[in-house]
Amino acid sequence: SASAKSTAQFTVDAGQLTLVAVPDLNFGAAKPATIVNGGSQSLVSNTVDNGSSKGQSAFDGNNAGKLIVSDMRGTGKGWSLSTSMDSEFASGASKLKGLSMNLAATGSNSFFGSNKALNLAGTNISDTSTSVVSTNADNSGVGDTTFNLNASSSASLNFPTATNSIFTAGAPYQSNVTWTLVAAQ
Repeated sequence: SASAKSTAQFTVDAGQLTLVAVPDLNFGAAKPATIVNGGSQSLVSNTVDNGSSKGQSAFDGNNAGKLIVSDMRGTGKGWSLSTSMDSEFASGASKLKGLSMNLAATGSNSFFGSNKALNLAGTNISDTSTSVVSTNADNSGVGDTTFNLNASSSASLNFPTATNSIFTAGAPYQSNVTWTLVAAQ
């Protein structure tokens, strides 16, 4: 009898850190008293009309409320995600100023499942970039991480007090939401 050994080999393509999906956020119909006196409005759905943002300067949102980060770099070094929102909402020439947003969701991960859940949280998000989730070198963000921002508790819109007194009833007001993904160093 005889035996011999051979070699099996493969190489790995370079992986990337990508922002796969970002959600559209519809906060429904606000009451005039909320616009004038201030208050909060919870998320209603993820379907928005084409308007001053959607279809003009924003194209990436999805109506399923999915926020997906994919880390296929193979480094395990982590990443951070921040967001900002134009504090001015527009409907044609009509503008509402000083609005901010809150976000809260738990992400599921394709590699760890629910064993290393990532929390997304941010309050008073406006035109200044706010960190909403970050991972570190514990590999918690490896693979695809999906946050579902589709429940009323996952997002709310804050209206300032004594700032807006002129508005157009029945018109959809929109603002750009910018999501920024950065690799940890």
